[in-house]
Amino acid sequence: MGKVVLDVSLSLDGFTAGPNVCEAEPMGDGGERLHAWMAESGPEGEIDASVRREVEAAGGATVIGRRTFDLGLGPWGGTPWPGVPSFVVTHRARQDLLGDSGGTFAFDEMQAAVRRARQAAGHRNVLVLGADVARHLLRACLLDTVRG
Repeated sequence: MGKVVLDVSLSLDGFTAGPNVCEAEPMGDGGERLHAWMAESGPEGEIDASVRREVEAAGGATVIGRRTFDLGLGPWGGTPWPGVPSFVVTHRARQDLLGDSGGTFAFDEMQAAVRRARQAAGHRNVLVLGADVARHLLRACLLDTVRG
């Protein structure tokens, strides 16, 4: 069985987004700088791209915080990775949502979301998106690996 993995870009002072996170700026003011390495530019571009491809290829499902879902749905146009099921941690139940990219969002409380994501991922990893949900998973001992 795969692992539940938090692989996150963060600032030296521990932030995963810039200030003033909102619908117009889902990563906050200047927050995209934290993820610029994924754009494959600069002297280490191909190395960065290969790291990103490796993480994505190992992912079989995602666990997403509700706020990350709310802010990410528009820019993603569906699930963060096309066809990969995503489990949104929330106390507000709703019907599953089929994303434009072919992936499905399922909504559940934390323990159930992780259990379902592990089942969906099979031998592949469950990738975690969202700082707040990551904090809760860490406190509940539900994260297997943290990479920053």
